[in-house]
Amino acid sequence: MSSSKRIIDAYDDAELTRCGLITPPLNGSRCVNKRALRSSNSDEAYVPATASHLSSASNESEMTVIPEETISLATLEYLGFTPAVAAIVWRNWETSPRDAQRYNGFLGYALGKIESKTNNAFKLDHDWHGIMQGWGVNTELIDAIMDPKFDRTRNLAKREIMGS
Repeated sequence: MSSSKRIIDAYDDAELTRCGLITPPLNGSRCVNKRALRSSNSDEAYVPATASHLSSASNESEMTVIPEETISLATLEYLGFTPAVAAIVWRNWETSPRDAQRYNGFLGYALGKIESKTNNAFKLDHDWHGIMQGWGVNTELIDAIMDPKFDRTRNLAKREIMGS
């Protein structure tokens, strides 16, 4: 298994903390100002990169939650797994190193847990919502995937999976 790395390095963490743009870790995640994560401010130009009351509900649009480490339970949830499925995948990752080594790193391991269920899912059922819920994908990610602008992409993926 690969070793985990912090997503925000020590120097940036100290600077963001000094500026009030990041919260201390809580349950493996942190709240950080969106503009602090961008190399270019164009996408988040409307978000002030100034210290704010991080727990204020009025500042939710300025902040985003990220995992503290690259390989963690919080990362699995960040990727879109439900808390229950993320906990199972994480427990298996920690307790089955031989199984984990068969995959190409942590992301490969996590996605492999879904891929093993994929092939028959679309042959048996065309209900994308139900299939993804069965995989343990959270509602927010399902809603994003089901956005009508991705209809063509889903149809192409389905044909590829079914071998048509």
